[in-house]
Amino acid sequence: MFHSSRVWCVSEVASVAELARMLKESTWTLCSGFVITGHSDYLWLNDALSEDSAVEIAVLKGDRQTGKYLQIETLTVSWMEPEKVAGVFSRVVQGDYDVNDFVHRVHPLLQTPAQHGRCPLCA
Repeated sequence: MFHSSRVWCVSEVASVAELARMLKESTWTLCSGFVITGHSDYLWLNDALSEDSAVEIAVLKGDRQTGKYLQIETLTVSWMEPEKVAGVFSRVVQGDYDVNDFVHRVHPLLQTPAQHGRCPLCA
């Protein structure tokens, strides 16, 4: 993650395909994070430098209860063809990215939408 002090507001998304569509079709605030229904051990956090830059998603695997996470990948969604995004995301939740040379421990600051409210990054 580029941003070790950023706070992310994590919202639930219904499916891999829905998250892929959302990230390709919309601009997201820098504090946006997502978890996919049925795949709660993976987090998808906006790690972009600005809303106007490439969509960078830090992919984490871990446990929200313990707060222990490993960053398993960073995906530059902006550079991927729309049909490829869902395929890569599907491979992530199948565990294909869980073990690689990039994996390292991270300590994300996470909030629910109720906890988060609006922050300077939401503005």
